[in-house]
Amino acid sequence: MLHTYLNAPTVTGYFLFLVVTICSIYALQVVELKSLYALSSLNYVAVLVLSSAVLKEKLSRNKLLSILLIVSGLIVFNL
Repeated sequence: MLHTYLNAPTVTGYFLFLVVTICSIYALQVVELKSLYALSSLNYVAVLVLSSAVLKEKLSRNKLLSILLIVSGLIVFNL
């Protein structure tokens, strides 16, 4: 049972989670909180763009609408 938690992909995932947590803590100290949360919402846009470019995933109308809503929300939030 222990070998399930100690295989290479799982340990890599734990390591990446640790790195992201440390980077997030550092970002909270350096960047304004309002800007950090606004930038974190762009993760969804980045995932859609990269999945379309790298994985050749098709962008549906709903996905494009969601990108438009996220970007327009960022614009309104930062006014």
